[in-house]
Amino acid sequence: MHSRVGLATPYLSEEWFDLIRACADEVRKNDMEAWLYDEDRWPSGAAGGLVTKDPEYRQKFLRMAIADPKSFEPSGEELGLFLASVSGNTASGVRQVKASQLAAEAKDGERVLAFKRVLADPSPWYNDQTYLDTLSKEAVARFIEITHDAYAGAVGEDFGSFIPGIFTDEPNFGHKNFNENGGNAPWTDVLPATFEKLYGYDLMAHLPEIFFKMGDEDFSKIRCDYHDCLTYMFSRNFGGQTFDWCEKHNLLFTGHVLAEENLHSQSSVVGSAMRFYEFMQAPGIDILRGENLTREGGTPPEYSTAKQCSSVLDQFGRKWMLSEIYGCTGWHFNFAEHKAVGDWQAALGVNLRCQHLSWSTLLGEAKRDYPASISFQSAWWRDYPIVEDYFARVHVIMTQGKAIRDVAVIHPIESAWGVFYGGGREPMEQLNNQFMTVQNLLLEEHFDFDYVDEDILSRHGSVEGDALRVAKAKYSAVVVPPMITMRESTRKILSDFLDAGGSLIFVEPVPAFVNAENSDAAKELAARAVQTPMERDAIAGALSGVRQVSIATEDGKEFRPSLYMLRHDPGSGRYFIFICHTNQDESSGKLVVTMLGEGQAQEWDAQTGEVFLADAEAIDGGIKIKTDLFGCGSRVFVIDPTPNPNLKLRKEYTETARQKIENDRWQILRDEPNAFPLDVAEFSIDGGEWQESLEILKLDRIVRDAAGLRHRGGQMVQPWAQTTPPDAKVVQVSLRYHFSVETTPDSPCHLVIEEPEKYQIILNGNELKADENEGWWIDNSFMRIRVAPWLLKEGENELILKTDYSSTHGFEAMYFTGEFGFRWDGTRPVITELPKTLALGNWVDQGFACYTSAITYVTDIAPAVSDGQKLFLEIPAWEGVLVKVRLNGQPVGAIAWQPYELDITDALKDGGNRLELEVMSSRRNLLGPLHLTEKYPTWTGPGQFVTDGDQWTDDYVSVPYGLMGSPALSVRE
Repeated sequence: MHSRVGLATPYLSEEWFDLIRACADEVRKNDMEAWLYDEDRWPSGAAGGLVTKDPEYRQKFLRMAIADPKSFEPSGEELGLFLASVSGNTASGVRQVKASQLAAEAKDGERVLAFKRVLADPSPWYNDQTYLDTLSKEAVARFIEITHDAYAGAVGEDFGSFIPGIFTDEPNFGHKNFNENGGNAPWTDVLPATFEKLYGYDLMAHLPEIFFKMGDEDFSKIRCDYHDCLTYMFSRNFGGQTFDWCEKHNLLFTGHVLAEENLHSQSSVVGSAMRFYEFMQAPGIDILRGENLTREGGTPPEYSTAKQCSSVLDQFGRKWMLSEIYGCTGWHFNFAEHKAVGDWQAALGVNLRCQHLSWSTLLGEAKRDYPASISFQSAWWRDYPIVEDYFARVHVIMTQGKAIRDVAVIHPIESAWGVFYGGGREPMEQLNNQFMTVQNLLLEEHFDFDYVDEDILSRHGSVEGDALRVAKAKYSAVVVPPMITMRESTRKILSDFLDAGGSLIFVEPVPAFVNAENSDAAKELAARAVQTPMERDAIAGALSGVRQVSIATEDGKEFRPSLYMLRHDPGSGRYFIFICHTNQDESSGKLVVTMLGEGQAQEWDAQTGEVFLADAEAIDGGIKIKTDLFGCGSRVFVIDPTPNPNLKLRKEYTETARQKIENDRWQILRDEPNAFPLDVAEFSIDGGEWQESLEILKLDRIVRDAAGLRHRGGQMVQPWAQTTPPDAKVVQVSLRYHFSVETTPDSPCHLVIEEPEKYQIILNGNELKADENEGWWIDNSFMRIRVAPWLLKEGENELILKTDYSSTHGFEAMYFTGEFGFRWDGTRPVITELPKTLALGNWVDQGFACYTSAITYVTDIAPAVSDGQKLFLEIPAWEGVLVKVRLNGQPVGAIAWQPYELDITDALKDGGNRLELEVMSSRRNLLGPLHLTEKYPTWTGPGQFVTDGDQWTDDYVSVPYGLMGSPALSVRE
């Protein structure tokens, strides 16, 4: 239950909690779950500004100003004054001085470095307040009091049952930044005292080193300790306090922190994500965009994000690992892509899916709030069980027992802290590249592993026999990746581990620092262990003795574009393995999976729920299974010590006949009217001259300027918190739209508009009555105004809207729907004759330029199939979200990902058969973004709908949909 942009209900008010209680009642009646969300938008902490109205709780920064000593005038509020020679991000000759000494002490060319404690600036994102001081115990306690205690009072009786947990979203302690005039770094008032208590020296004497490289030294103990202190305070004060509250109230604390994805991002805003996860009952991650997709708009996967979280999950024996998944993917994201992005996360530990998102409304800004909506607004929403039933089966299986990971990798985050100075990208990037290289190499060579955070190791680590224990997890091999520094506590426990017979591997370069100070101690330990260069064969060879799984091609090499999770349930004795293909473009060919386990090898089909006997043989110490993976494919194998005598191998068929279904034109059916957007208008303000046409969201900003109102947008103050500026005024606005009609429709059309009661609507001189709407379409805010066909005319048509624009207004695109064809003539909308048939290819070019639901292609087939034979339908080329197939009116299945075929034998009848192929599209070509030059952006959010420069085009950018190639009938036996 998530507050999003556009919230009008006062946040955490009695009305708000009435709605929360209504949700709780609904899930109670339907045996569902309702998860709480702890913020108005995100990041968590400010409670929509209700906490940070009090300046005591506002986010704080250490602000550094770089100034000329001759012109600098101290304010008396400085925490410290220093003189130094400054060159870019390097400082030398740094010394602390008093204000009275500046003039006398300054040498030629030196600069003053002046440090102050400042509060964050108010922002509309926080409803004109600020973010929270998440380093402060008192500030976080106030946040918990205002938010969590309020939820406990409203629906606490359902905690732990119908309300299992509360989601936190992107808490952080703020960014560190630097430029030629100074910079900001995270701060809180008790930081100096906490720092001295933890590290035994005074941070205030070393403030410049937080920002600057000192002389030639990239690495700094001061920076390492500073970021360690931030991480300690953040993880305990925000994470720890919330964890304790949730423990007391029988809730799971879940969600994710900000910027988990790499060493630099973590260092900047959270320190160490792993140390925060320790204080979550159900730790989670945030995977936005189409990560790991190979198509345009796909992005590299954040394997490290998942591995960090699953490692803490294993080490502390927690069951649930959440992922906020599919955010920012856009309306065009199809089911195969839902599977692909979900599969690799399942293999790396995710078992609690938090799908982003299901809107309650598309009203106003909401429709641009990181689509798509996995709800009734999407034409395919009733088909989404295809995706979720699949993942439900995967996660039920892959939460049995415990994951088997015998390899531990020491996490190098503290090395990153030491080189995190202003503008110092090269040493950080080098370290991060080494970190990612080792990680990806291990995953590609199928050595699953856990990361080990050095602070967690110092508190929860021990040596048991020849194994390293970290809390509840045990490892027989430890890899030390390239690092700059290592804790002495880490060095000591690894030394003991090595002495006990454990396998210890250092990947060069070996740490030159211990406890962030120059030392040869780590090098001496590496000399006793296995030391390898950063080379695949060397690292894989060093780990060969602890291999648990091999996924190999016919030539014996590991099949690199694949991931797995192996689990063992001691109670049943079963082993479970989930394997997925991480490349969507090609099949794997024949594979051999070698794994632990004794017993019957079974394949559990997560798509259908069927169970088969696997093509396997027992080998010394395990099982060898023959299989393959389609692009975007996956397999689940179970090794059961109690055989099921009824299981059979998957049937393999040989094709005996093949026939393409070739039609020049296909008869078609639709399940929605055709539609097009009206999003460009001429406009007049207060009776002035008509202005040139402008896209409606840009036009809205001009009108709001004229009315003295702030712009709307994804960053705006929420409606519940907005106040009308005292100098705001109501302005009279007229909008004029033009579209052409080549063929007048035979039946009524509809103008679809939000809040029609605010407008006078005139079409070709005829007023349309807003109070005579005929319900809604797509969303409950999209109201349909009936347009009789005789109100349209061939040639140019003019639609005018008039309104008195005030603070409650917001111009949005309208939509025109009906039984007609549609095309763009450049940027001009044109209604055409309704197509009754389609050729193969993109339906966007065939009269359905903005159509956003399903089109069913209909044909008759008369295949010759003998008794004992099977008939498969192959649909190799189509564009859409999925294809549903009916034969003789009977549903026979859906195709959402490879293999693009269905067995349709059971629905066949003698003689002719009516075949229907329902290609489902998305709302993309109607709801946009329509004017973004990138057809497949890597990120779809509010910013992609209002662009300029080379990101903007007046043209309408669409994606293809339709049946693109001839289907085929394959007779097999």
